[in-house]
Amino acid sequence: MTTVGERLSYWGKINYPRAKDFATALEIPASALSAYYNNNRKPGTMMQAKLRKLGCNIEWLMTGEGEMNSTPPAATVLPAPIENQFAIEATKFIDFMKETYEARLADKEEIIQLLKQQVADKSQSDSGVTNSPSP
Repeated sequence: MTTVGERLSYWGKINYPRAKDFATALEIPASALSAYYNNNRKPGTMMQAKLRKLGCNIEWLMTGEGEMNSTPPAATVLPAPIENQFAIEATKFIDFMKETYEARLADKEEIIQLLKQQVADKSQSDSGVTNSPSP
């Protein structure tokens, strides 16, 4: 393996069943991963950080020197299998929606209280009752 793309492809094949799974773990489109494999792109700082997080030794990737993995394979933390990734993303979405709904519910309750206060104020002003102190 003489190029960064070849080493990246090799590392991906060892750690992921499909290139699409590797792209998902890197949070990039499969087409972008293909550009790296074909040496049309070189991993920049952000891509290197993502690869390092997945356990790839960046020195090996960029130069071919050193060990392939930055941590021993048994200690490498790989993302959950694709089936679990869907469940994780679905859970994140549900949590987000709950937070959004709770915020909106709180806003609605506040709006209802304000409307009730306005109705009460309007009723008092229509009946001639004021809340201002008398002289």
